[in-house]
Amino acid sequence: MNLSSSLLFFLIMTDLDKFFSDTSGILRSIYKNDASSLNEARSRLLNLFTRDFSRLPGIPAGLEEELLNYWDEKYGAVLLSGQSSAEQKEEAVRWLGNVLALFSGCFEEDMDFSGEDWNELKEAVSAESVSMDIQLLSEIMSVFVSRGVL
Repeated sequence: MNLSSSLLFFLIMTDLDKFFSDTSGILRSIYKNDASSLNEARSRLLNLFTRDFSRLPGIPAGLEEELLNYWDEKYGAVLLSGQSSAEQKEEAVRWLGNVLALFSGCFEEDMDFSGEDWNELKEAVSAESVSMDIQLLSEIMSVFVSRGVL
């Protein structure tokens, strides 16, 4: 890819596309049984998610913390395990990207969560709904309804 085509790619790439591209690079950099590499990858992923999530308007800070705690409990160990498959690690990362998509209004039909994840998201949004931007809350609730969560 030459400079002009990479610049064009950068200019048309959405923030969500960039997130998935960056996380893919992070996953490729993991050395399977190297604890240091796994910890660094986890840290980089969480920093990337935090950076992008904090840019989203209308979201209370408590929601970010709640979602990260849930992800860490459910998916953190998957990412840190040298025994986890590439598919399991990709699922853990995809969860973060799908959350960004949900809260940025870019949630696509092919994106999904497990039933447990949907319930956690519903509870987290409900707990913070008073502090959320009403337009954003309405969009998220519409997704919940369309997916049968509500």
